[in-house]
Amino acid sequence: MKSIPPSEELRARAQRLADRLGNEAFYLGYCFRSGMFGIEPPRRLAQLVRAFNDYGMLGAGHRCRCDSPSEQPAVIDEHGH
Repeated sequence: MKSIPPSEELRARAQRLADRLGNEAFYLGYCFRSGMFGIEPPRRLAQLVRAFNDYGMLGAGHRCRCDSPSEQPAVIDEHGH
C-alpha cells in the first residue's frame, strides 16, 4: 500500500477547501443577484447565516426566500405557490 506524503495530503485538502469556498461564493453571488436576499438588517442576517449553516446552500436558499417579507412566492411547483 502506497502512502501519501503529508505535504501532498495537505495540498489536496487545501485545494478541496479552496474549490468549496469558490463554489459557495459563486452561488452566494448568484442568489444575491437573483433577489433571493439583499442588504438585510442584522437580525435577518443572523437568521440567514443559521439557515446556511443548518441546510447548506440548496436548502438555505428556499428557507431564506420563505422568510423574506416579499410578496413574491418562494416556491412554485405543479401544486401551485
